[in-house]
Amino acid sequence: MSCNPLYDQESENRGALRRAVTLSGTLRQGGVPFEIVIEDISRGGVRARCETPLATGSKVTIGIVGVGRVDAEVVWANHPVYGFSFDKEVPATIVHSIRPADNIATFPGEAVGVSAGQPLIEHGGSARGVLVSLSLAVGETLAALVEGARGRS
Repeated sequence: MSCNPLYDQESENRGALRRAVTLSGTLRQGGVPFEIVIEDISRGGVRARCETPLATGSKVTIGIVGVGRVDAEVVWANHPVYGFSFDKEVPATIVHSIRPADNIATFPGEAVGVSAGQPLIEHGGSARGVLVSLSLAVGETLAALVEGARGRS
């Protein structure tokens, strides 16, 4: 595997460019939200760490800062790391605009993040940080989209 944050994985039998990231995300299965850590992302899916066991073929919804909610399927499992394939590809401009260093906002005296795989309802303080992060990410994503549209004209 390459050390380049954007590397071509066609040599690894994958057809999409993947971006190495460390992002907090939310996985929903059966309506229950769990915290996940996304390790890489492409237009067609993600590799993520989740402490909750998941079966190959399971249908889930993944919430990703800067992307939004995406329906997906578990395509491979090596607990606690899983591969997810999106039902619909996300735009490349969105994938490339994700800024992994800015994905978590914390409040004074609050621990950074929560354990992967833990229900969010048990972590009210961190949920506030995620909401602030989402707000910041949406603003930056919209700015990137506007900038991209201007570049095409």
